[in-house]
Amino acid sequence: MAGLRFMIVLDGFIPESSTGVEVAGVKIPTAFASKIPAIRAEVRSIKTFVGTMNRTLGGQELSLSAKYHICYHDEDPTKPCEPARDI
Repeated sequence: MAGLRFMIVLDGFIPESSTGVEVAGVKIPTAFASKIPAIRAEVRSIKTFVGTMNRTLGGQELSLSAKYHICYHDEDPTKPCEPARDI
């Protein structure tokens, strides 16, 4: 049976902003911070749908993963990144 398989990869660094909104302990630009609740809701919805379809079809693996972490690689001195957290 044919089907659609797609992958979403959003791997970008959002630098801290002195005038931004605090998200997960880091101030980021307000323009992006305001979009995070909608992004999280859509990602969770897709994960639920894909998981339901995979369980229904059987023999399919749920490989959809969405995570974020706080990155400190630009700090001085450099600190390790925080553990990744699921969305």
